[in-house]
Formats: sequence, C-alpha cells, structure tokens
Amino acid sequence: MDKYKEIQRKVYNARAAQLTPLMADSDKQGFRYPIRFKEEYLRRLLNDIKLRPNSLILDIGCGTARVLNKICAYYDSRGVGIDIAYEQMKLNKVFNPLGNDYCVADAEELPFLPGSFDFIVCLDVLEHVPNPSRCIVQACRLLKKDGLVLFYAISKRDCFTWHWFLRKVTFGKLGVDRGMKDEGDHNREYFLEPGQTLKYCRDNGLKILKIKYIHCFFSLLYDELISFVSEIVRRPSHGAASGNSHSVGNPRPPKTLIIIFSFFNKIIFYFLVLLDMPWALKGYSNGFFILAGKK
Repeated sequence: MDKYKEIQRKVYNARAAQLTPLMADSDKQGFRYPIRFKEEYLRRLLNDIKLRPNSLILDIGCGTARVLNKICAYYDSRGVGIDIAYEQMKLNKVFNPLGNDYCVADAEELPFLPGSFDFIVCLDVLEHVPNPSRCIVQACRLLKKDGLVLFYAISKRDCFTWHWFLRKVTFGKLGVDRGMKDEGDHNREYFLEPGQTLKYCRDNGLKILKIKYIHCFFSLLYDELISFVSEIVRRPSHGAASGNSHSVGNPRPPKTLIIIFSFFNKIIFYFLVLLDMPWALKGYSNGFFILAGKK
C-alpha cells in the first residue's frame, strides 16, 4: 500500500469514534441545524439536487458516516459508506442509526459494479489519496446514467485567503492545514488545483454542473471562530463518562447552542458569501465543491 495511504489508515484507525445516542438522533434530522458555514453551504447544495426516495447513495471516505447519515435522512434514501480505516468501519456497523451498509475499501479501487449508485459524495477525501484522478474515475464508473456526484476538496489555490494571511503574519506557524490535531493526515503536496480537478472530471465522462469556491476569507474565519466557541462550551463526551476508549473526542455543543448557531448561520450566510465574493471570482479559496453529472 502507498505510504501516504498507510498514514491515513493509521491516523483514522487511531481516531475511530462511535456515535452517541444524541448524535444519532441529530443525524436523523438531516441538516436541520447546521452550525457552520460549510454545513449550511452543503445543505443548500443538496436543496438543488433532486433525488427519488430510496435512491442508493455512496459515500467515498465516509469516516464516522455522520454526513452520510444526514444525507440519507435528508433524502429518505439508502447509503453505502466505504473507508480505508477498518476500525471506524467496525464501529459504523454497530452504531448505525439508519441501517446503512459499510465496508473497508480503497477509494481508488472500489469493489462495486458499474452503474450501481444514483448519487455519490466524496467530501474531504481527494486530498487524502495519492492519485485523485483514480478516485474520480471510480466515481464515474459507479454512477448510473444521469447520476450525480458531489466532490469537496482542499484547494492549493488559496492566495490571499484567511489561512494564507495567517501564514504570512506568523511566518508559517499558523494557517498551515496539517489536519485534525496536526497528525499529518493533511499534506499540502496533495491539495488540489481546482482547474486540474475539473479536467479530471471532464476527461472521465462527467459534465460539470457547478463549482463553488468556499472558505475564502471571512467564511473560513467565521467557521474557525464557531469551532473555537464549540470547543470551549462542549459537554464531556459520552465515552469519557463511560470509560469507552472509542469515544468521540469533539462532540457538538449543547442543543440550545446548536439552535442558536444554526439560526445565526442562516442569517449571516449570504453576508459571508458576499464578503468572500472577490476571492471566489478569482477562484481563491481554502476549498471547493464540484457537482457533476454522468453524461
């Protein structure tokens, strides 16, 4: 196995987390209470995607499957999650509020028949694989005709963004995205160029429907402030109380604050989009969504 993949597997096996009953209940509500700008952005993208109930959805690199659960609840659909971290897949099968299917698989070599899925999501994954074009090839192969795929990736084209600014003023001490807890699961060498990613999609038979640049400056600063506040006010994890070694280390804050964050998020959303527009028009951002369809 590729050395970078081994790093990913090691990090995410060690970070494997299980759902608490509170989280499972939250997931069943779909995206009713998105507390960050990125979640609200995803919710609005999903609003524009029309899927029939019981559509089959694949989440490539599903992690704890919380996003897959929310999407399946949102569309009243069935889900399949794959990930390289086998410890996480074991837990997903046990803590499985929507009865989805899970298996250990490599994003570049997926074990499914062509045309198996109506909708594929691949969020925060392409920067974790050494050959993202292979992952895109797999997504295209597995989509049904007229099926849709949604990618999100970290962008190399982040000039003048909030993280770029932090790197400049701190001489590289801050604003360097090394992943959660700086464990090395992010490496800038593997971040993606939006233009090249679009080319990968087109070259493999996908029609680009939307590209959205997000987390340019103010929206990224906003999300990091929300994360900081959430970290301060979060309650003790379920596992910490029960002695469970697989507890979630960063649960959500109390429901009252979730509702407040979510309400404010929806109010401020367009303001943040407007503030970030000068960066987005130039394609400068910390990340980008691509929505594509199979021709």
